[in-house]
Amino acid sequence: MAFAARNVLAQRLAGLHKPGTPLVLANVWDGISAAALLETPAAAAATASFAVAAALGLGDDDLSLSQNVAAISVVTRVLADRIPLSADLQDGYGPNLAEAVSSAIAAGAVGCNLEDVHPHSTTLYPIPEMIQRLKTVRDTAASLGVPDFVINARTDTLRVGRSVEEVVERGKAYLDAGANTVFPWGGRARSLTEEEVTRFVKEFDGRVSVILGNVGGEALTTRRLSELGIARISVGPALMRIGVENFKKVATGLISGGGL
Repeated sequence: MAFAARNVLAQRLAGLHKPGTPLVLANVWDGISAAALLETPAAAAATASFAVAAALGLGDDDLSLSQNVAAISVVTRVLADRIPLSADLQDGYGPNLAEAVSSAIAAGAVGCNLEDVHPHSTTLYPIPEMIQRLKTVRDTAASLGVPDFVINARTDTLRVGRSVEEVVERGKAYLDAGANTVFPWGGRARSLTEEEVTRFVKEFDGRVSVILGNVGGEALTTRRLSELGIARISVGPALMRIGVENFKKVATGLISGGGL
């Protein structure tokens, strides 16, 4: 089955990635968060697999492809093609990468995150293998009528303790293989520094995706990241965590005799 009509949404999503005027994504994880997003000025949506998994009582690496696709389907049903969706496909589910991409497209996604680290490990895919995996994503999407499918290639190089130089090496290879943007991630305990962001913007011609962080580095705002020239900003599961903390605070007050 072809999904050529979806390529219009993919083109819209791709066009939102403008260095210096980045796409800002408030990541969603279910129908409620997707509906709330539609009440904001958001130009696009993206899922966060960690939050999707948490909503099912699972760890991120334990989220199955079928569970992930089911969540993508719920989100796209709510979005109803009003804004395009990028789906977090983790590492692409190992040997099932083509199935993961085709299933996500069938569910309504027109872009994805693809990680270069194996689940439950700190082992990165070798660069040649990751290049081939990115080409598989591109070829699979094109075969389904979505040649402009947007690929945000995440590298966990910094998270696993490797160098900025390797981020640059991997990022350039990923862009050459068909990725739209490179997403260097340092993990929950390590935000990127302004110096690192500046380096990546230079090396990748602005085709950089950054998660908004506030630990272990510099708490760079969306405005400052825009000034530095990146193309995409996301927040991962942060909004889900904030919502949970607010839930606990209000619930504690109610149980302790308070009101809403």
